[in-house]
Amino acid sequence: MSFDEIVQKAAKCIKVQQKVGTEENPRFIAFTAPSSICSEKVRAVLAFKRVSYINYSVDLMTMENYHTDYCQMRALGYTGDDLVGTAEWTGSTSMATFGFDPLVVPTLVDTKKKSVVVDSARIIKYID
Repeated sequence: MSFDEIVQKAAKCIKVQQKVGTEENPRFIAFTAPSSICSEKVRAVLAFKRVSYINYSVDLMTMENYHTDYCQMRALGYTGDDLVGTAEWTGSTSMATFGFDPLVVPTLVDTKKKSVVVDSARIIKYID
């Protein structure tokens, strides 16, 4: 399956989407959740930088983030870090501290470079 097909399948499992910004075909796609502070950081940086993007609002209450297609797309951002569960869990979702988790948000897709970036700190650096 191609990169574009994987991203399209993930997008189909998220009910709410919104184009943000003025570009006709934004380069970036963001998978965020309204109640996620990490997602809020990413949306704030995108807004501050005036970057257009398509936002998929992942509903954590109905567990859209558990959909196989979302996890498969997010796994494209795995860079060989530890997996979640290798350290004692404290409630934080920081990849640097607790490892890669295929079920969380935010996730950024760069459609131009055909890459997936996970973890809010990495996403913010990538946008810069």
